[in-house]
Amino acid sequence: MGKSEMIKRAAKFILKGVPVINNTVYVKVLSCDRKDAFAYRHVLITGGSSGIGYAIAEKILKGGGKVCVTGRDRLKLETAQKRLGEGCKTLVFDIADIGKIQHMLYQAIEQLGGKLDTVVSNAGIFYEKSFCDYTSEDWERICNINLAGGYFLAQEAIRYFLNNEIQGNILFTSSERGIMSDTHIYGIAKAGVNSLIKGLARQCAGKGIRINGVAPGMTASGINSIDSDSNLYHPSVAGKRVIRPEEIAEVAAFLISNASACINGEIIACDNANYIR
Repeated sequence: MGKSEMIKRAAKFILKGVPVINNTVYVKVLSCDRKDAFAYRHVLITGGSSGIGYAIAEKILKGGGKVCVTGRDRLKLETAQKRLGEGCKTLVFDIADIGKIQHMLYQAIEQLGGKLDTVVSNAGIFYEKSFCDYTSEDWERICNINLAGGYFLAQEAIRYFLNNEIQGNILFTSSERGIMSDTHIYGIAKAGVNSLIKGLARQCAGKGIRINGVAPGMTASGINSIDSDSNLYHPSVAGKRVIRPEEIAEVAAFLISNASACINGEIIACDNANYIR
């Protein structure tokens, strides 16, 4: 910063009584860590090779759990597995392939040593067009991945939990767009996810199964082409910054853990109040 800029800022501070900041925001994520928080937990995470899913996998592994992540890209999965370590298993799978979800679930259970108690339904895609430009193919693709895939994954997981008398846990990655009104297919699909979370939670509460969701705002990940270690300033959102995947993972980990045993059917917005209008 040059002398002239410093003088301008000092003068503005004296005249207006507020500090002047530039449009640069870097975020360090504070973590509540217990090395045994997820000991003996066996977790399936769809869409876990990058972004929010990867951050959740990393958090679970650090807490002593075992994780199996799925994704469509074999190379990305192999890279993620190398970074996450031996506790992470992987399966190449597209959640839109609904007819094979049951087979995938049991493959994951086998990878996890014959056990499963937690499912994170995180796989999703995002793209937008103007309302009049969407096609039926767009509807089918977006809804199959962002809504139907999670619906039938939850169906198979709940069936497995009930048949094996497991007090299971399902966490959905929704979106702030599912809380707000929206004309885009992505937001409509996520609104369906939110309704599903509440309906399933009410239905399964007496059976020892918890279902909750996180609803991220704009997140620094590949889906938004934003590097989480870069400047996260963004003028269009309420908090003037993008959310880091690790921040979402902290909330997700709490909802998965036994510390949140009384929470069921909740969708926690992780967007710094951006959805509030």
